[in-house]
Parts: sequence; structure tokens; C-alpha cells
Amino acid sequence: MTAFYNDSTTRANASSIATCKPYEGGKYIPWRTIAADWEIGGGRKEDCAAALIIASGETSCLENGCASVQAGIWQVTSPDLPGPSGCPDGSTNPCCTVDYVRNHFNTDVHYPKPRKIASGNIGCMGSFRDGNGWSGDPRNKQRTKPASRPLKASGIVGPIVPKDHSGAGLGGTQSNWVGPFCHQGGFSCDDQDPYCHSKPQKSLSGDNWGGGSEWSGAGAGAQIFPFPYYYYARFVESQGDGKGMTGPMHCKTTGMGVGCGAIPSEKIPDCAQPSNGKAPTAAVQQCLNRITDLAIQLATKLCA
Repeated sequence: MTAFYNDSTTRANASSIATCKPYEGGKYIPWRTIAADWEIGGGRKEDCAAALIIASGETSCLENGCASVQAGIWQVTSPDLPGPSGCPDGSTNPCCTVDYVRNHFNTDVHYPKPRKIASGNIGCMGSFRDGNGWSGDPRNKQRTKPASRPLKASGIVGPIVPKDHSGAGLGGTQSNWVGPFCHQGGFSCDDQDPYCHSKPQKSLSGDNWGGGSEWSGAGAGAQIFPFPYYYYARFVESQGDGKGMTGPMHCKTTGMGVGCGAIPSEKIPDCAQPSNGKAPTAAVQQCLNRITDLAIQLATKLCA
């Protein structure tokens, strides 16, 4: 996955993206169109299900698709350089939005003239660096080190949600990832700046895909579950009948009767909320897994 998204040759070009249909604001983009556009825009086929699941938590999605909105269905809202393709409609054309999404995956985007993304952008993977100070400063005629040295991405973007990004990390049990989409990212460093040090993002503000940051159980807001379960529940709900049922599962994340994971026909109740700062009990985890498994099953079918 990392090799694919760090390779600029796998990104889509403007002519390919232009074959995709733009959708004016408020129009619903069909799920199968989103799935197809994910690949045309430069997303990896294996990550299609993850892309649909994340979209369901970032904009308004129903069984017929997701609403076209400003900043696009994956909500690429933080400051970015434009995608290398130069496509002009990152909000309305899902394929173009994918090109912008990839800026968030990879902090080491190459443009026609090789150029790094400036310090301050937040990425999931790519090149993170550690400056060498004066001994690496290009202005130092007696420098003895390169401007900066690479850091392992895993040291900047960890495998689990950190404790200050909702739910006190649920005891270190929450994955930081849904496919290539990360919750907590890392601030990148331009490797030509010897005084820049890549570092993990430390606060809720600026989470790449932050659904669940405002989990009600952490007292931060009204979102039904912490990351990543918030997105899985939202996707299950989006595939339902609009009355709170998706096949045999009850799943309603907003309004009256909020709850998800119940199988009424078997008298299985909705998932109990985990306790803030503690790993979920076996029963709660089993229920959350039930939601996750159904979401992946349904999304994979749409991507087929």
C-alpha cells in the first residue's frame, strides 16, 4: 500500500480524471460511481471498500449514494497544494477529489519539477524527516551532514489512535487506520529545510479523517462511536432502509433511537458504549466487530 501511494507514477493524470462526471452540489453520486471513480482518480482497487466507508462518515450518504459537497465527499479541507494532475474540480468530480486525497496519504508529492510539500501539511505515509541543524544547513560551507535524514513513518504515524484523539485510546485498542486513511497524521518536513523536524499531530484539530474524534463517550460531542467504529456504523446505516435497519441489523447513528449492532430477530441488543480510556469488554468488542464485518462485506460488494 505504501509503495503504491508513494509512487507518483500511480497517480492519475488530468485527461483520465476529465473522463469522470462532475456532480453539482447536493446531487447524489451513486455508490458504484464512487467505487469506479476511486480507481480512475488514482486510488488502489484493494482500498475501494475503505474509501466508501470513509466517505459515508464525511458527507451525507444514503443507499443511493453520497451527496456532492464543497471539498468533496472525502472532505479534503485542510491546506494542501493541488493535486499534480492540475484537475480544477476537487469538490465536484470524485476522480479529482481522489487526487487531492492522495496529498493527505503522501507527504512527498512530486510535481513536474520535483518539489516537496511544505512543512505544516499532515500526511498518513510518505517521507518524514529529521533536520540536522547547522551541521546540515546548505548555507554552512563546512557542513558535515545532509540537510535532513529520513525517519520511519511508523514513528510519526502510529498504528493505534493516540489517547488524546478520543476515548483515551480505549486502552490502546483502536486502529489508527481504515485502509490507507489515517485518523491521526504527522506534520511533514521539507527535506531541504535543515531545521524542520517531522512530528506526530497532537490534537483533535486537524485529524485527517476525524470521525469519532467527537465521540459522545469521551464527552467531546455527539458522535456515536470512537474512531474507527464511527465510520463503519455510518456506512452500515447508509446501506439501510432509512428506518434504522440494514438487513437484519439495527443501525441508526443520529436522531431518535440511536444505536447500532443489534440483531432484533435474535434478541441481540445494540452495542454498549465502551468506557473512556479502557479497552472494550469482550462483549462490546464482539458487537463492534459485527458492525465492522458487515460494513466491509457491503462495501466490498459495491466495489466488485
